[in-house]
Amino acid sequence: MSICCLLPEVINSVGLVFDIVGVLLLFLFPVLPLEELTPSGGQIIIWPSENATERAEKWKRYKKRAIWGISLIVLGFGFQILSNLLSLVISNFR
Repeated sequence: MSICCLLPEVINSVGLVFDIVGVLLLFLFPVLPLEELTPSGGQIIIWPSENATERAEKWKRYKKRAIWGISLIVLGFGFQILSNLLSLVISNFR
């Protein structure tokens, strides 16, 4: 069996790994809508141990990691589509 026959499976597996890591990032660092961050009265809940800059930094970290998660999911799906296209091309040239 040649390497080009295994290439689609390897690309597909890499795509699945990207998807899993991306979903884990989104699970661990969710970006909540603004409505969920503020109660119905419109006041922001402030924990006594956090100041505004700590909350802002935490929010930036969560947002950045969530964007990484979404990017990895999209990249993973792209790898899976690429592997399917390569399988079709390889099977047509046999």
